[in-house]
Amino acid sequence: LHNHGANASVFVAESNKFAIKVHHARSLIEGKPDESFTSEVKLPFKGERLCTPLDMCHVFHEKREKSQIALAYIMLDEYIQLDEIFQNLMDYGITFRQNIARELVLAVSELHDSGWLHGDLQPRNIMVDIETGGVKLIDFEWALSQEHMNESDDQLGVEDWLAPELLAYGRRAHSTSSEVWSVSRLLFQLLGSNAKEEFLSVKEKGILE
Repeated sequence: LHNHGANASVFVAESNKFAIKVHHARSLIEGKPDESFTSEVKLPFKGERLCTPLDMCHVFHEKREKSQIALAYIMLDEYIQLDEIFQNLMDYGITFRQNIARELVLAVSELHDSGWLHGDLQPRNIMVDIETGGVKLIDFEWALSQEHMNESDDQLGVEDWLAPELLAYGRRAHSTSSEVWSVSRLLFQLLGSNAKEEFLSVKEKGILE
């Protein structure tokens, strides 16, 4: 067992090259597995900075009339969560943090260029290569097409990283604009106490272009 969350557990395969995310068991719907709670089973995009499933399968529990979804991913051995960097922010130099900023912008741009939204941009869903500052986005469970017609006013995600319109109107307000707000919030946290000056420095150097 590598990690355990509210909706799923993550295991490491024997080869240590793959992570297996197993969602908790859910009741069958008319004899078929319930896939309504996650977008990860139907993602139509791939990307260098997007950690999407390599494969998936259903595990059936016939006597309980339940099933589980298991998804396989590349194991990100050299990566840590951005949340961990935030907890020790001043241990990391500004050049390294500027590179993370650039990589984060590129990762979200890559996703948005595919026509999709992440749905939960927050530090625990952003993995950082501790050597290079490279970024990969993970956990696309709440991903949405940019043309989504979601009418839910449920407030999904971590409040600190949600755009104001998501706090007011819930999931139906999710858009590229709301995710750009989240990215901006992450960048200002990442660039530290002198965020404004450092962000302008990044812009002048063309790091985000």
